[in-house]
Amino acid sequence: MHGADKGVAPAPDHPFPLAVLVTSDRGRPVARAKAVLKARTVGTTDSDGFVKVEVVGSESDTIALSIQCPEGFQSPEQPIVVGLRRLAPGSPPPKFEARCTPLIRTTVVGLRTEKGRSLPILYLGRQVALTDASGAAHFLLPLKPNEHVELTVSTAEKGAERLRPKNPRLTFISKDQDDVVLLEQRFSVEAPKKVYVPALPKPKPL
Repeated sequence: MHGADKGVAPAPDHPFPLAVLVTSDRGRPVARAKAVLKARTVGTTDSDGFVKVEVVGSESDTIALSIQCPEGFQSPEQPIVVGLRRLAPGSPPPKFEARCTPLIRTTVVGLRTEKGRSLPILYLGRQVALTDASGAAHFLLPLKPNEHVELTVSTAEKGAERLRPKNPRLTFISKDQDDVVLLEQRFSVEAPKKVYVPALPKPKPL
């Protein structure tokens, strides 16, 4: 009987279709992400974040499909592990999901100052905003997650010399998501220094 077993042909390989949806924050689709199988790209996501892949193998095989995210995103560390199963005719291909994490986050900064109108806001030595007539400013910062951010409200401008404190610094830590940060800085105005002018001696009577 063992000799007869040697003549049995192995089961032929079959195509197994599957679909992958690649998204980012809030379910936004990610285009141009690559599906990679055994170091070979087998598909690329479209504008809707979908890619359809056809894997050739035998039923009960297990494959590991990696997702390589486009520039600006971090790829998933773990591959998608798929067990190949034959489907009934007309059945939709099984769908899997993967997530690309943005490497840069957008932070909206709202800054309100008291008595601090028309003051430059500096980040890394560069002006990113200017307070308006009410002392407020709103601006966007592209930041990496968990980045220590230090802003300087410059009082070096003409007309702001008597504001105290001088050039105050405001800090926060960016989050691993788009965020809104509200900051506040109060100023006092230093009173002008009195200049002592000695009285002139009275003229002596003639």
